Amino acid sequence: MSPTVRRFAEQQASLAAEAAADHYRVPETREALLGMRPADQNRTYLEHRETYDQLIHGTPAA
Repeated sequence: MSPTVRRFAEQQASLAAEAAADHYRVPETREALLGMRPADQNRTYLEHRETYDQLIHGTPAA
């Protein structure tokens, strides 16, 4: 395998690993929540319901 082909394959593998990495973070502000992709907003709702309710509805933290 030529060095060029090897570098290209390594670069593609690196890009694929980066794309597969989970970059989800629990939002800390309402603006951050609203700026998220819809799938991440849903994840926040399902996995961090108290945080979601606090940010969206302004309810005090329990």
